Amino acid sequence: MKTGFLVFLLLALPLPSVASAQSPCSRVGQVICDSKSGMEMRCEQTASQITPIITGKRCPPVRAEKSCAETAREFEARVARFNGRCTGVGSVSQAGLYRQCADEKAALAAEQARICARCPGCK
Repeated sequence: MKTGFLVFLLLALPLPSVASAQSPCSRVGQVICDSKSGMEMRCEQTASQITPIITGKRCPPVRAEKSCAETAREFEARVARFNGRCTGVGSVSQAGLYRQCADEKAALAAEQARICARCPGCK
């Protein structure tokens, strides 16, 4: 009887490693949609883990996902616009534009990682 109760008790206790493995967040600043509530969440660093925090906004409507080829063409066009606007920008002479270009470069890198995770043959 005691052994059965202990097994039940152990199975009923949530394990921290399992709970953290189920977190929908992979990085700070990631925006995700909670399908249960329909609310948008932003991943924030809290203590020692990244946790989703509800923003109070409704999730945008779901659109059909574009093909890999179409996504790649649009991404390449964004990179070309970025290169045209940000090539040769200096941190001293054009500090504001330099910060915008740095932020856009980080966003492009994150988008490229998302595209490569979804589309085979990504470069």
